[in-house]
Amino acid sequence: MMRNIALSLLATVMVSAATVNRADASVAGPAKGLAAVAVDDTIIQARWVCNAYRCEWHAWYPGEIHPYARNWGVPRTPGCFRERRRGGRWIETCPR
Repeated sequence: MMRNIALSLLATVMVSAATVNRADASVAGPAKGLAAVAVDDTIIQARWVCNAYRCEWHAWYPGEIHPYARNWGVPRTPGCFRERRRGGRWIETCPR
């Protein structure tokens, strides 16, 4: 009698563990893929718009991204811009 209870308990634990792992994997896979696509679409639609000495962040502005502005990311606050200083360095400047 005890042996049958132990075997049935072991079988229940194994079946429930196998079911939980499959469910987690199927739910997590597509959700991660969809989130990455949504983030990429948003990033493509905003960019730094530059002239010779100043770059400003414009949301929903399609077009080519300047090679030196590709790794800058989003400005710290909405009014910030990039400014070219002596020696060709670009500095992020934020109004007070």
